[in-house]
Amino acid sequence: MLTYFSVEGYRNFATKLTWNFNDTRDYRFNSDALIKCGDSSFVKCALVYGRNAVGKTNLGNAIFDIRANFGMVDSVSDERNYVNADSETGLVSFEYRFFFDGHEVSYSYSKRGRRDIAWEQIAMDGSVVFDYDHDSSLMREDGLSAIGATTLNWAFLSDGMTVAQYVCNNTPMEALGAVGEMYRFVRNMGIISDAFGSDRRFVSTLVGRVIEAGKVSELEAFLHRFGIDEHLKVHQSPSGDDVLYFEHRRPVAFAENCSSGTIALLRLFNYAMTIHESSLLFIDEFDAFYHHDLSEHVIEYLKELPRRQVICASHNTDLFSNKIMRPDCLFILSRSGITSAANATRRELREGHNLEKLYKAGEFDG
Repeated sequence: MLTYFSVEGYRNFATKLTWNFNDTRDYRFNSDALIKCGDSSFVKCALVYGRNAVGKTNLGNAIFDIRANFGMVDSVSDERNYVNADSETGLVSFEYRFFFDGHEVSYSYSKRGRRDIAWEQIAMDGSVVFDYDHDSSLMREDGLSAIGATTLNWAFLSDGMTVAQYVCNNTPMEALGAVGEMYRFVRNMGIISDAFGSDRRFVSTLVGRVIEAGKVSELEAFLHRFGIDEHLKVHQSPSGDDVLYFEHRRPVAFAENCSSGTIALLRLFNYAMTIHESSLLFIDEFDAFYHHDLSEHVIEYLKELPRRQVICASHNTDLFSNKIMRPDCLFILSRSGITSAANATRRELREGHNLEKLYKAGEFDG
């Protein structure tokens, strides 16, 4: 469970942006937007709003930067303009805090580029596990005994590889404890963006995965859940390939003819089909092709995903409401940082308040 994130010096985030997922209130409604861990409650489903060009997409990319430190390269990864153009240090700093089974793990690091790391540190329950300066090769490793990693041969730490990746790849997972849980969490993080838009070749690839997994009937039921009342069937093409069709008197090829909204649902289904362990999903402009009723249904679905955190960037103010969400899970991103609606006003917000009206009136602009 991600409980805290900060970034500084990345793209348009010149100053430090912090996001505390544990800053929740005692509202008595829509508690399914939170997740309980011990005595604490964390944001499970977050909607992020903000003006155009304020950095909603960059926020998602920043949160997913940690995956590069473990050798995972996402389709959205981009080295261009990685460091803020006005940065004096040329460094980007990140901090992540996670909570697993009563233990807090923090991972902090600084970089000059996505794969050019300068410094990194992992701490567990407040005690440093390791601290490594890549520039000077100075290592503080006295805490590695806590995760069974005292016998590692650092001669095999190659240039460009993080200590975090080297430790996790060369230590038994059962010995890593909460650090291993962080590694699994990061590996299962997912992002859905407009990087491919409605590219029909990409749609065909996703459909191929569904057919190969034998999940066509599940996809059909998934689409029915969201009001797309179509029947699906696989037919062989003249070349012998399996092709998915909308079943009508004359079958209609799915990949070439499905709507943008159906493609968005297909991408969400593909994520749910391929990722099974609890982790974090970021969806950029998640409802750009949805009717407002469908957007609400998708949010309800995302809240149902077991023990999975979801962050959605949106401009749809219909969802800025207590109907399906709550003020401590609705966030406004601005040039000064990110804050929840609950913290953006001195007004005591109640379930009966029209949050959309207040938002449009500038109540949360302070």
